[in-house]
Amino acid sequence: MFHQEWEPVIIRKPKPVIEKSAPPKQVGLEEKRIKMYSKELADAIINGRLTLRLSQAELAKRCHVVPGVIQEIEARKGVYDAELINKVLRILKIQNVQRRYVEH
Repeated sequence: MFHQEWEPVIIRKPKPVIEKSAPPKQVGLEEKRIKMYSKELADAIINGRLTLRLSQAELAKRCHVVPGVIQEIEARKGVYDAELINKVLRILKIQNVQRRYVEH
């Protein structure tokens, strides 16, 4: 086996270059405001749903969303979605409510 005198090959990754300069700039750290559902809107949806004797799951099925979305709206934890609110209010036949949100 004298014709197979192979030498091992060692492959090394180059070491990363770490600069010891100023800390990285934090670009775009603007304070973003999140639109949340108002208490009046959530209460109107709850009352409308109970007036029609619908459960959250039944309302969600009629709105073509998962039940957790309706639960988040009523608990005022979801992010405001005007299209969804219009759909929910139309299904519940609620007309005299302001489609308001609160910014956090």
